[in-house]
Amino acid sequence: MRLAPVQLVVSSIRVLVVGVDNGGVLESQGHTVSFEREAAAALERLDGSRVDCVVSEYRLPDDDGLSLLDSVRDRSPELPFVLYTAHGSERLASEAISAGVTDYVLRDEDGAIDRLVDAVGSIADSMEGRPEADGECPEPTAGQIVRAIDEAPIGITLTDPNRPDNPIVYLNDAYERLTGYDPAFVRGRNCRLLQGPESDPGEVRKMRDAIDAEEPVTAELLNYREDGTPFWNRVEISPIYDERGELVNFVGFQTDISERKRAERELERRTEALYEERKALDRLLSRIDGLLDDVVRTLVGAADREEIERGICSEIADTEGYRAAWIAGALSERGTVRLREAAGDTAVLAARESRLGDDGPIRRAIESASVETVAGDDWEITVGSAEESMVAIVPLTDGTIDYGVLCAHTDATGLLDVRERTVLGSIGRMTASAITAVETRRALTSDRVTELGFEIADPDAPLVRLSEALGGAVRCTGATVHRGVARLYLLLDDPPEGVGERVEALEFVDGVIVVDDGVLLVTLTDDEPFTSLAECGASIHEIEAEAGREVLWVTLAPGRGARTVANALERHYEDVELLVQREREREGLRTAEFVASVRGTLTDRQLVALETAYRGGYFDWPRPVDGSDLAASMDIARQTFHQHLRSAQRKLLAGFFDGPN
Repeated sequence: MRLAPVQLVVSSIRVLVVGVDNGGVLESQGHTVSFEREAAAALERLDGSRVDCVVSEYRLPDDDGLSLLDSVRDRSPELPFVLYTAHGSERLASEAISAGVTDYVLRDEDGAIDRLVDAVGSIADSMEGRPEADGECPEPTAGQIVRAIDEAPIGITLTDPNRPDNPIVYLNDAYERLTGYDPAFVRGRNCRLLQGPESDPGEVRKMRDAIDAEEPVTAELLNYREDGTPFWNRVEISPIYDERGELVNFVGFQTDISERKRAERELERRTEALYEERKALDRLLSRIDGLLDDVVRTLVGAADREEIERGICSEIADTEGYRAAWIAGALSERGTVRLREAAGDTAVLAARESRLGDDGPIRRAIESASVETVAGDDWEITVGSAEESMVAIVPLTDGTIDYGVLCAHTDATGLLDVRERTVLGSIGRMTASAITAVETRRALTSDRVTELGFEIADPDAPLVRLSEALGGAVRCTGATVHRGVARLYLLLDDPPEGVGERVEALEFVDGVIVVDDGVLLVTLTDDEPFTSLAECGASIHEIEAEAGREVLWVTLAPGRGARTVANALERHYEDVELLVQREREREGLRTAEFVASVRGTLTDRQLVALETAYRGGYFDWPRPVDGSDLAASMDIARQTFHQHLRSAQRKLLAGFFDGPN
């Protein structure tokens, strides 16, 4: 390689003179001089062209020399600066030296010109040997090139194609670090020494063919270090020719791309996972296409619980991907469930009852209120030849009411992903809500009810606390719950003086209306357990409290379990005991059908307004309570209360005189 000599500056530099026109003497010394009158123009010149030294007067038309020095230092911290001024003083000289001027020359002193020439000359001498920036860029020496190649961050090799097997004749330090091979071992060997059992034959052949054709080539293949550890190597090979066009060497560049390959493999893995995810989603959509519509249609059209359960099982069993579905009732106290309905491949569902341990999947599903999954061959209950299936156990829960579980069997493993479990969970909640609706309808149209009596010995029970506060017996003749607000209608046999104020002072009481002597309408701050009882389908008939205990009487429609009501009470109170469970005729009704038809026409607000007015004595004469008090207990305006009440009365009378629609 031909090397050009580096051009050096002997004593000539570029000088910018600011504010004083004495550049001629510097030009006579061989320097290149430019002149600017103002500091702003000088800074523009510095930004636009090369300057080796600045010579400036102190007083400038738009600034001073020391301020100019600060601006110059911001741009070029090492640029020489000579303050050449006719306005010198000891103070200025001190400030200039402190500011870091290269030299300070007083123009009015004898020999000032010579001192300026000497100062600039010294600056030029200090710059001697630096490359000339505007001349021809000097080429590096051979030693500089070798050092650059040795210190390069990638592996570099030279091979000699004119020797047998095109051996490596040079390698840099990075090649040794990359491969772990000692340079003495590598020199004289072909670069294939890095190849191993997993090196791609196609990439190897591509490099060999390019070398034979004396063409550049790039390949990516798995290579192996001296200790046998693999790494991904990007190999770039180019031929080198001499002045006569003869091939003299091949230069190779080796770059470790293992990190990039790992990232690419991770991207491929994620892409494949996304593809599988989409396939699973397509399968899911295909499997449940129309299922939700069919389920909704079944739930809307069913007349009773049995029809709901039979229809849901059939719809799921008929859906592609499922082989069977069945519904079992709630867990008994013995930890067993009883099969209620089933559809699909039920050939080996021999038992009508299956005992499950406390940690069984049905118990887990009910207690967690979430869908559980279990392998088909991992459970006591099997369906047909479904050993390779999966089973989803879906709780049928509506609020606090537990109706059991829906179990859906797939025809293959790995199908019940989180999205399908979500769909099945929604079907379970819809089914439970539909069962609640038909059971409520049956409760309203039945002339027989189940009566339950519970004794509660908990000092935190509201009626127990009221009895303690008033020092006597307290009887509740009814309770309503609307939008999280519970209201109790109380009768006191011997009310103390100021009973309203005493009750309202209790921390768990939100408001009190004294309807009549010993008759109170009390609004509580907490709606429990009354909301939970309502969700169970239990209507409070009466509560009697005295001496630290209360007896609660509720009525249920036939078929509703006492255990559900007991559970609701036990979640809120300690020491709950079931005293009585019996069936009896519903009291106080003309016909059950009349009650059902009228209640079905009333809105929630109308029903609450009507019951509040009735139990609050609004229809008694003389009227013991004002409509404003009742409206305040419902947190509505008096006019709004009367609107709800009149609407409810009109619907009640229409039902009585006109009959059901």
